Amino acid sequence: MNIKTIIICALALLPAQGLIAAPEIGGSIEVIGAAGVNDGDFYRGFVRGDFEFRTAIEETEIYAKIRGEEDSIRINNPEKNNPYKSKDGDDFFSSARFYLREAYISQDFFFDKGISGINFKLGKLIYTWGSCDEVKPVDILNPQDLSYLFMKPLQERKYGLYSGMVTISITDSIFLEGVFMPQFQENELSSRVFVPEDIRDLEDLPSGTAHLVNTNYPKKNLSEMNYGARFGFSVYEIDTHVNYFWGYEHMPNYSSELDGLDYYTRARYAKIQMFGLDFQRAVKWGIAVRGEFAYFERGKHFQLDRGAGSSVASMLSSPFGRDLLSGGNGLVEKDQIQYTAGFDVTDMFTDGLYFNLQFNQEIIVDYSEKIAKDEFCHLIIWTLEYSFLREKARVKLRGFYYINDGDVALNPEFKYNIGSNYEIAAGVWVIEGARHGAYGQFRDKDLVYISGKATF
Repeated sequence: MNIKTIIICALALLPAQGLIAAPEIGGSIEVIGAAGVNDGDFYRGFVRGDFEFRTAIEETEIYAKIRGEEDSIRINNPEKNNPYKSKDGDDFFSSARFYLREAYISQDFFFDKGISGINFKLGKLIYTWGSCDEVKPVDILNPQDLSYLFMKPLQERKYGLYSGMVTISITDSIFLEGVFMPQFQENELSSRVFVPEDIRDLEDLPSGTAHLVNTNYPKKNLSEMNYGARFGFSVYEIDTHVNYFWGYEHMPNYSSELDGLDYYTRARYAKIQMFGLDFQRAVKWGIAVRGEFAYFERGKHFQLDRGAGSSVASMLSSPFGRDLLSGGNGLVEKDQIQYTAGFDVTDMFTDGLYFNLQFNQEIIVDYSEKIAKDEFCHLIIWTLEYSFLREKARVKLRGFYYINDGDVALNPEFKYNIGSNYEIAAGVWVIEGARHGAYGQFRDKDLVYISGKATF
């Protein structure tokens, strides 16, 4: 019996034992319509409903959220070899999917001596590590839905995993946390609209030379379990966490092999080891500083440069092609450093004005010029938000600026709360940059959207 079955059985048996009484019940319904502005294609119709309940019996907390949704850009039953080439309407969602987004049992034990308490949490969990927003180097435990890029908030992009967590509270400000994760799930990349450049590059070569074959997934056994640990403490009013993770990365890398003039590319998932640190501290005048640092000691693989040409000859003469000819797979493994640092200000200059600015950098250790990616990658993220009309109305400008390629993504949005349970919003996503840029590869996907949300 696997851990998923055990958790579901435990949640099902609790009502029969008379342990759940008058839970708090709530939820929300959200509708989004989005249309492209470059060529007029309709990009997305999205409907989502959440139902959740929560109850506590003494030191035991029980929580569950069930989600139903329909999203027109998601791929439902993709072709095994290349989901992005599918033209069959049956391969895409034509009806809603329902799934358990998050559910857990949390049990606290408190002590008078030695330590303050112990918490055990078991279920389908969504973790939040780190102190920054949006780009979080240490927050890597959960897979994400990236089929709509970064247009969903980070916490909404995450998928829960069947796992367990133990937290030992030594004092009110010092704790030790351990996480075990027997379930693996990859990031969701497939989309009818946002097709990654790695896939498009395969189609640039002459027909019949490049082939995308079935993905190589991690084995489903306990020996391949993921682990994480976090030590939290406060010193000089700085909330600090030391983080560690050993397990499979949710983002694939693409391994290739050569057979004559054909080469075959397979997505695979590597085990990574991360040592991390994050902190945050409130200063003065509504200012808080935050930072995260992650060192990936193994498991980070980078594609070798394929050259500028689209012919087989140019590919074979590139570092990527020469590596395949020598029996390699077109990848090189290097250590990597990632960090994010920034600040946010509440009520900046006037009441209701919020500003958040963060700088992210990725550094490939022991860099080689043969690698397709830059040695240093720089990203600036910001949010400027103003609430007015007694916080019923809000205007917001989110931005991502990728310095290396000059890529920029901007999201101005207006939101209005109709009472305490209803809100409507309208906004635009504008993406500009070079074809091979991190964001510029989607420069023809500008869109406008409207949305409505009701909570109960």
